[in-house]
Amino acid sequence: QYYYSTSVDHGYAYLFLSSGITSGGDYDLQDDADTIWSGADSEDHLGHSVGGGDVDGDGYADLLLGAAYADQGQTNSGSVYLIYGSASASSATADSAASVTFYGESSEDYLGAYASNIVGDFDDDGSADVAVSSYTAESVYVFYGASSLSGKVRVDTADVIISASGAGPSFFGYTLDSGDL
Repeated sequence: QYYYSTSVDHGYAYLFLSSGITSGGDYDLQDDADTIWSGADSEDHLGHSVGGGDVDGDGYADLLLGAAYADQGQTNSGSVYLIYGSASASSATADSAASVTFYGESSEDYLGAYASNIVGDFDDDGSADVAVSSYTAESVYVFYGASSLSGKVRVDTADVIISASGAGPSFFGYTLDSGDL
């Protein structure tokens, strides 16, 4: 769940475990969430996009949390944080909790804005791949065998980059989805 705070704009993502949720329950984000991740810096807007799946094959769902305004050397290059799931998780900043931080190549790429980040086996080799996008760069970036990645990963190192061509903005990459086509 994305939460926008006008005081700091870090952004937050809240995890509620299904074991603690009851039908008809009333829950407070700050008080009742099992885990809370925050953006590392003011104006990061963590939770701008959310996606996930089992990237490392351990049976736990892993999260891909977008922070469209995060700066990784470039102003508003954006970041998508891969946080591996486990039996328990601790509240932290997304950059300290993430095993992998995908980040935009240029200023104002806004990587992780709007589009759900996708986990799937796009090359049909039996291991999970990750797709993230930047609608301002008009590109989708696919990383094969994402569980082998670690640390900070700039998107121009992706295994596959699909980009829009033509005149004018197309907003290609504004949304993402996948399926058995």
